[in-house]
Amino acid sequence: MLALLMSAATLAHAQSQETIAEQLNEEGKALMVAKKPAEAGQRFLDAATRSPNPRYFYNLCKAYHFQGMFFEAMEACGNARKKNPDDSLSKKIADLEGVIQTAAKEQNIDLSKPPTQPTDPTNPIDPSNPNPTNPTNPVDPTNPAHPVTPNPQPPRGVPPKDLYAAIAPSHEYVWTVGADFLVGSANFDRRGGYGESFAGVRVRSDYMLSPQLQLGAQGYLDFINIGADTNGEDLRLFNFGGALYKHLCFGSVCATPLAGVQIGALDVASLGENEAETAAFGARLEGGLSYAFGSRHEHVIGLQIGVLAYSKPADTDTLMFNEGGSFTYFGFGYTRRLNTPFGSAPILGLE
Repeated sequence: MLALLMSAATLAHAQSQETIAEQLNEEGKALMVAKKPAEAGQRFLDAATRSPNPRYFYNLCKAYHFQGMFFEAMEACGNARKKNPDDSLSKKIADLEGVIQTAAKEQNIDLSKPPTQPTDPTNPIDPSNPNPTNPTNPVDPTNPAHPVTPNPQPPRGVPPKDLYAAIAPSHEYVWTVGADFLVGSANFDRRGGYGESFAGVRVRSDYMLSPQLQLGAQGYLDFINIGADTNGEDLRLFNFGGALYKHLCFGSVCATPLAGVQIGALDVASLGENEAETAAFGARLEGGLSYAFGSRHEHVIGLQIGVLAYSKPADTDTLMFNEGGSFTYFGFGYTRRLNTPFGSAPILGLE
């Protein structure tokens, strides 16, 4: 029984330390966003001493980098690699090490040579023995004959001028806002005299569900106008839908397959008559190709090709539809990626 109680107490303590470590990690990330890397580093270091999570060492590596502490940063990144990170984090660690090594090389700092240990001031034979009378060399008041030689500090580099620019662009984001211009052709029952071509606008917002898998969800609104044919009436289509998508990125370019469902409202506003309306359920399949630019890949322009398919309308007589139909479209649009719930600041690629 005693052993069982001790085991439970040990488990509870470990869980408590993990909870504290995660809280410290969140505080550190907030301090990094506030451009306080020194204070953030203290939080990450405290978290890493409480839990052997590679994320904490990676964040510590980044905090040291932003202070120009390249030797300490490389040591922290090395510790992160030793804690069995997953493939996604391993790549981020390697990328960050590459950024640090490049910065050190540009500043003539040799990361392969750690600072040398001081000579023993108690060894009078050592020709490099420090001079006790040197005012720049502190003296131990309890042992004035032997001055105290401080441990050498690793050389510091120049911190990045812009913390955000120091981060290699990536396709990481929290959410987006964007819009597309759509054109295409309609394929459905035309007894109502509606045309084949259409144009419209889509307003959308994405949310990244899994940064590791690059899997996200999208909500969207479509406003589409189908030109008149024989009876001189335009058909208007309003879609409200949701979809899932996945990015497949290569450098600045991403291919994005998407599939979703929607509710479509169709109406005709005939001159001098009451507006006629009906609704139908629909599906959306799309393939997109986009190009991201900006210091954090925050701006995106893209092309899309897709199909909107609809069920039989709820009211088949109102707009003279007896069956469902489909729309094939091409789109061109712009997306703004944002990395916090309010889009006010970047997340700095932290874990």
